[in-house]
Amino acid sequence: MQALWLHKANTPGSDDPGFLQPSKRETCMSIKEIKAFAEKAKADPALAEKLKTCEKVRDILALIKESGFSVIEDALYPPNEPQFSKDQLSPKMAKALLPA
Repeated sequence: MQALWLHKANTPGSDDPGFLQPSKRETCMSIKEIKAFAEKAKADPALAEKLKTCEKVRDILALIKESGFSVIEDALYPPNEPQFSKDQLSPKMAKALLPA
């Protein structure tokens, strides 16, 4: 499992100089981890069932971590390409994470 590092944002006008955000490289790496997890969930019925019962993003993140993957939350949301299909997620999570 590869660790993901955060860097201080260089956002003009940011009031919080200590605010951390993922780098573009880290986000790309995290998306690959999400994709790998989604593929694993497709192949493993027990994992697929656990994923389908997640009602909160933190539940999905915990399940991903429990499964040996390392991701950052921002990589789950648009404008990033969705890595899960609608049938893999609960209706609530499909609405939150997939484009309409």
